[in-house]
Amino acid sequence: MEPLRPGVLALAYLGIGVIGALLVLHRAERVDLGAAASASAMVVLWPLWAPFALAAPPSASVVEPPVMGRLRQLLRSEGLLDAEEAARIEDELALVGRRLAEVERRLARTAISRTSADPGERGDDPGRGIAQLHGAVRERLEARRARDLENLEALAELLELLGSELVLARCGSGEGADELVEAMWARVACLTNDEPLLAAQRSMAPGNRKG
Repeated sequence: MEPLRPGVLALAYLGIGVIGALLVLHRAERVDLGAAASASAMVVLWPLWAPFALAAPPSASVVEPPVMGRLRQLLRSEGLLDAEEAARIEDELALVGRRLAEVERRLARTAISRTSADPGERGDDPGRGIAQLHGAVRERLEARRARDLENLEALAELLELLGSELVLARCGSGEGADELVEAMWARVACLTNDEPLLAAQRSMAPGNRKG
């Protein structure tokens, strides 16, 4: 049997890569820059990249963090907030919930071992750069999730405190309700834009305090 010529082997290699790239684009939730980069890598590096890019897709269902249910229950507590205020916060919670769900799905899709992203383990592997990018994106997604959960937990604590303060007010001992309401709305603003909170935390750091 006559051996295959190098040109035929090259065409077969590229053909498999192109098929893999089409599969990557077909499986992507949307064709964005990340999907295009993954498909491009598949064309020339499919023996290395296929196990990551064509891994089993994550389940479509995302478990809601427990703090969301706690917040909804607090918002429906009688006498805590008026209907308009509670509805406004619930709208913000819905936005954050959708963002957290998307982050969880992306974390599942970009799941990659630390070893695979470590340049020290891969030497001069040409796929190393893409693995590093996946590792960096994963870290940013995890940081986004952590900030959202921190804001939600803090808001729940403020609502709990506000409820206690209102009980004290009805007993003639309330003093800090206004301060708690102000802190609550500041935290609500951070649900969709946490830069003001981060800036305030940086300004309060020991090295940044004035005077």
